[in-house]
Amino acid sequence: MNNIKEDLSNYNPEGSDLRRAQLKMLDILIEVSRICDRNDIAYWISFGTLLGAVRHEGFIPWDDDLDIEIESRNHKKLIKCLELELPYTMKIQHEGNDKNYFNKYIKVRDTKSVIHEDGSEYFKERGIFIDIFPRQHSSKILKTIILKILGNALVYSKSSLHLEKRKYFLQRMILRSRILLYDLLVILNNFLSKIVTFKKLYTPSANRGVHEKIIFPLKEIIFEGKSFKCPSNIDAYLKLYYGDYMNIPKPENRIVHATKIEFYDD
Repeated sequence: MNNIKEDLSNYNPEGSDLRRAQLKMLDILIEVSRICDRNDIAYWISFGTLLGAVRHEGFIPWDDDLDIEIESRNHKKLIKCLELELPYTMKIQHEGNDKNYFNKYIKVRDTKSVIHEDGSEYFKERGIFIDIFPRQHSSKILKTIILKILGNALVYSKSSLHLEKRKYFLQRMILRSRILLYDLLVILNNFLSKIVTFKKLYTPSANRGVHEKIIFPLKEIIFEGKSFKCPSNIDAYLKLYYGDYMNIPKPENRIVHATKIEFYDD
């Protein structure tokens, strides 16, 4: 148990919109975890979700997202499994089933809510969600080229492809060309990862890699009273992303992403 002295319960008291959203995310995580285990797909909680498990034994009180990771080799398999096995109250969202969805990772969404976020107004599904990031053994140099020369924003700029008016034709053609180049470089990186031994794993939109020994073999951690998979070296993982991760940020740095949440099942 950590030594937090400040009372943070005012951020997500029971019955508040944020707490209700967090509990829906937890329901999604439980279902995704079950499907992953049943289909022999390794997953682990990550980023702020892992930080919350260590520092708060659950959600960071002001946090309105939930993150897990998988190996990229299981990306397509997981999509198929989720499409077949998710309950009707949840939907998978990825580039292949939503033309306006621009992220290089999966979302699993609740179908009985709407979460309002900047840039998501054209998505087919807009419910409360969890993110599933694929991690790929990659070349640091090539990963830097992909993200720095093409720009981190390229991963997200695909959202502007919904602009179908003629006056945007040139902008859309340039954007499509850049996305094609991005995809070709990713294919090259994936090919190299099969013939060269890279020790670090990267998510699609970041060039900060995590050594495979930090992640594997997976172990388990308690999050919101339930057990989930997590990286082998939690301390090294969290220090890599957050430094002194047990230090509570100042109130002005406690960020909530959603601007409004609507619930339709109560």
